[in-house]
Amino acid sequence: MKKLFSCLLFSLFPVSYVSATAVMVEFNHETISFAEQPRVSVLLQVLNDKSKVYWPMAKLYQTDAEIQPQLLFDQQQVLEDLRQLILMWHHDQNVSQQLSALRREISNWQLGVFVNTPLDLDLTKLRQELNPVLNKGAYILSASKRLNYVSVVAMGGRSDVVYRQGKPAYQYLQEADYSDTVKDVDEVFYIPNQTYNNSIDAKTIAVSYWNKTTEPLVNGTVLYVPIPADVLTEQYAMLNEQIVKLAQYRIAQ
Repeated sequence: MKKLFSCLLFSLFPVSYVSATAVMVEFNHETISFAEQPRVSVLLQVLNDKSKVYWPMAKLYQTDAEIQPQLLFDQQQVLEDLRQLILMWHHDQNVSQQLSALRREISNWQLGVFVNTPLDLDLTKLRQELNPVLNKGAYILSASKRLNYVSVVAMGGRSDVVYRQGKPAYQYLQEADYSDTVKDVDEVFYIPNQTYNNSIDAKTIAVSYWNKTTEPLVNGTVLYVPIPADVLTEQYAMLNEQIVKLAQYRIAQ
């Protein structure tokens, strides 16, 4: 009877509750669990011993139960709005296919809140203020490879364009796989690559032939080309802003 009760308890409650895990970190499809809240240096040491990590591009995102439901709700709302738009444009195969590709891209986004702390083992050991205790919850560490591209997201999906130092936004648009669909755009949303102490909000930048920003982009930037106003209806007038807000929580892969 005692054994049966234990099995029932295990099946009714997730492993994290049964084992009283305080922090779980997912990296490269492996989950590392801590019974107590570790300092950042402890996490980095464990990962450093277990895996080859490209630390200059490493980012930590929190994805626990207090954060994830709202992000997932917002994502599902955007996907539903896009689904309705696709149905409205069923008579135009080109527009409906491009909207469908954008919807597929957004459905693949994994979301989390960027943890603004340096992932540098030596630095965290030297400076206590840069070695905080992690909050309880679930995390994802993204550090599998070095980013070497700028992502252009638009109707048509996502196109990763090879990064070149000094290249401005409008040149990346010209080289995107679906450059014909973005050639008449006046401005795009600029979503910078989040790094320690450099968490910048998204903004619009000019890319038209008569008024374009020549400031070079940084590696890992996302450019979102908004859905044209003539494709949207009044009901979905804020859809572009909602997509940009969601993109700021996208976990870099």
